[in-house]
Amino acid sequence: MKQILCALIKHSPDEWEKFLPTAVFIYNTSFHETHKHTPFFINYAKEAVLPGAYSMALQNLTESFE
Repeated sequence: MKQILCALIKHSPDEWEKFLPTAVFIYNTSFHETHKHTPFFINYAKEAVLPGAYSMALQNLTESFE
């Protein structure tokens, strides 16, 4: 979660609280190797529908962690 939030607030570190809902959503819709699913799927038995902006942010963050 810390890595996600740091990546999102890179240009506005003083406004981190504005990015917290986005960071939580990205975390909950990210594949976790341990569970072989996303936390969203584990809770709701279906994958979340990702809006375009979240999809791009998730893809960019995933690529930066590899």
